[in-house]
Amino acid sequence: MSTFTYLPDAAIESSIAYKTLVTDTEYGKKRRRNKQASPKRSWNLNFMNTTETIANGITAFYISVSGPFETFDWENPVDSVTYTVRFKDGSFNKDGIGIDNYNIQLSLVEVI
Repeated sequence: MSTFTYLPDAAIESSIAYKTLVTDTEYGKKRRRNKQASPKRSWNLNFMNTTETIANGITAFYISVSGPFETFDWENPVDSVTYTVRFKDGSFNKDGIGIDNYNIQLSLVEVI
């Protein structure tokens, strides 16, 4: 399995979500049931003012795992935990903002 080793230089936005099934009973009460034992985590990573070398490395990694198709390991620099993740979307933003200067935004989702 591949490892994504690039560290974002801007804030990491993270979220935690549970899948909960809510059923209305005929007496007006609601029943709740967890559809998964642990939460699903996701992260938005921002690479600001990145060099062309790093931007090309991130692009090559994205292509090597076929975008959101394959899973890979990623160590969250905030909590130093390694997660098995995949890219959330079939594309990511890579904006050239000058000579040898790029901004990249991408999203990761935990694979449970």
